[in-house]
Amino acid sequence: MVRLSQWIDGLATGRASLVALVLFLLFPGLGLPAQAARAPEAVIQVGVLGLRLFYTADELYLMAEAYGEEARRAYITARLTFDVIWPLVYAFFLGHGHQLGVPAGLRARKQLAARQPDACSGGQPGPAGNACTTWVMARHPSPAPLAATAAGGFTLAKWLFAGLSFAALLCGLAVAVRREGGGRA
Repeated sequence: MVRLSQWIDGLATGRASLVALVLFLLFPGLGLPAQAARAPEAVIQVGVLGLRLFYTADELYLMAEAYGEEARRAYITARLTFDVIWPLVYAFFLGHGHQLGVPAGLRARKQLAARQPDACSGGQPGPAGNACTTWVMARHPSPAPLAATAAGGFTLAKWLFAGLSFAALLCGLAVAVRREGGGRA
């Protein structure tokens, strides 16, 4: 874990962080409009599951039905393309932001704690929720009770971790700015 932490620390340069910021800002601006243009009308009318804070298995099944065959196929394609790349861009951005905002001494003593926001923010809950909803959409109309039940929880966890990750990023950056300013307010 220490070697991995040191390797990640070495990647957090000003130039790499700038690349991470540019990707984070450009990807949604270029990718989301293209995704929306390809979305069938049913998706636009019913909504996107991943943008909800939480949903139940019953709500997921109702959305799968309301989407129809074409929209379910488009949903699956989007989860296997756009939603595979976006969490990587997102985690890359947050990882660099956290690395620049967390003092090196703290990172050296608390590798796991310092990495937790990076790992959870764009890492596990979002893609796990996408895998669950993709499975439900692919199996429709056959039920997938475990995936349908877990999907809403993963989506809620994604939003909670995203909020915590951005709060940690802002706090870390505020500390870094204050440190650079010599502690003056």
